[in-house]
Amino acid sequence: MESVPRAVRDRVAVEAAALHYVLELALAHPTLRAEYDRLAGTALATRRSPLERAIDVASGRDDAELQGFLTFAKDVLWDRAPDATREAIRAQVRAAIAGDAAETVGPAPGRVKESPRGAH
Repeated sequence: MESVPRAVRDRVAVEAAALHYVLELALAHPTLRAEYDRLAGTALATRRSPLERAIDVASGRDDAELQGFLTFAKDVLWDRAPDATREAIRAQVRAAIAGDAAETVGPAPGRVKESPRGAH
């Protein structure tokens, strides 16, 4: 890692933390999950019995559906977001990283504030 310039490592860390934050928000949004289920024919937002859930986990269905949802959320909520929205999220991540520098190593995306209104 030492051959990679510090500025590049920092930029990658900010980008990863910002995307992580957006995907966490998507997963926490029940309506988005339910609409994805409806459109994709999946069961991410569906309550299932413990047996059904165990079968889905064992068969890999849960992982496959989650991967599909995350790909969808990245495309719709991150890749298509206006530049100003993405930059506002990155700025908040940078501020969170700077504020946490004394406490942690690396970004803490769970501590980033939501994007400001009007930056959608």
